[in-house]
Amino acid sequence: MDRAKLLASIRLAEGFSPTPVPDSGGTVEVGYGRNLDTDPLTPTEAEGLLDGPVDNRIVAVTAALPWFGAATDTRQRALVEMAYQMGTAGLLGFHDLLAAAANGAWVTAAWNVEHNADGSSTKLAIDTPARAARYAQMLRTGVD
Repeated sequence: MDRAKLLASIRLAEGFSPTPVPDSGGTVEVGYGRNLDTDPLTPTEAEGLLDGPVDNRIVAVTAALPWFGAATDTRQRALVEMAYQMGTAGLLGFHDLLAAAANGAWVTAAWNVEHNADGSSTKLAIDTPARAARYAQMLRTGVD
């Protein structure tokens, strides 16, 4: 079978959707007609979808934070994970955390992962407390 012709025909017939959408029967499809209800992603396929967004966050965080490259690997990973979870704009909204980190005040930066300036919990800490605590620990200590 000519696989290239088969794939070209499927692409033409299905059309491309970069986001999940319901088809005419109400099932959710993405890409070239991939029915996520009957043919969900495998772990291997999901791994393949991880690299691009992670690379994009690394580039964006590096560009936005001039001091980022001087941070330890663990601290860099914490910040990139935060950007992955909340989007780069979400990370950049943590003004007090980033100001403290820029000055090497990592204990203060870590505190700001979980607390707003008034001492109340951040939305991140409320929505995903275990992740926020892990990010704070990574920033505070600089090690895993």
